[in-house]
Amino acid sequence: MEDQRVRVERDGAVASVVLARPDRGNALDAAMLDALVRAVEETAAECAVVVVRGEGRHFCAGWDTGGFAELGRGEAEVLAAELRAVHAALGRLWRVPAVTVAQVSGMTAGFGIGLLAHLHLAVAADDARFALPEVGHGIAPAGVLVDLARALPAKAALDLLLTGEAVGAERARELGLVSRVVAREQLATETARVAALVAGHPSSGTGRALESFRRATAESVEARVAAAAMDAAFSVREAMAARRPEGNT
Repeated sequence: MEDQRVRVERDGAVASVVLARPDRGNALDAAMLDALVRAVEETAAECAVVVVRGEGRHFCAGWDTGGFAELGRGEAEVLAAELRAVHAALGRLWRVPAVTVAQVSGMTAGFGIGLLAHLHLAVAADDARFALPEVGHGIAPAGVLVDLARALPAKAALDLLLTGEAVGAERARELGLVSRVVAREQLATETARVAALVAGHPSSGTGRALESFRRATAESVEARVAAAAMDAAFSVREAMAARRPEGNT
């Protein structure tokens, strides 16, 4: 059965995969993440560019914490294995043959930043916000931490991680979280323009460029993800023992 919270829209060489859960800020759970990854993989096999965007106000408010209470009662090793599997699913997005472009509006938080890190390009509205709120809930951000440690300077990554404070779109662009920043009313138009620009190039060129970049930046992250996942698993158990966090991460 298809997950109705993920929708695909096709328009020639460009497709859009839409996170359609606006009532929860497009927060993801395991089933929705699986649907998202499969939708991107399937459309990437047919289209040159896949745009990923959120329906409603926000791009992705993080991971849905609705199941955290149950997870916190499980064994840390089991939870860590689930977190590793989630990060592996994100890794599949990075490896699709088409170019992926995030259209970013509103809030991108917690796991949403991990999602953003696995898409190739990102166009953000100038009033978009980005945050890692996990520290406020007593939780370590697992695989997202590994992605940030690879992508950002240490002080910038630790600032996001330890303060939980949100940063604006221009700061996110300076740090490399997004590619471009435009006025909110121009977001859809600029994203479509970038997508069309990329789609207009020979697929052999963009495909080789992507693969070359992946090879040039490849490094083994499995051990680091495993360690971060175990840390996160223990922190979830401890946080659930103390209180249930509100919101998404």
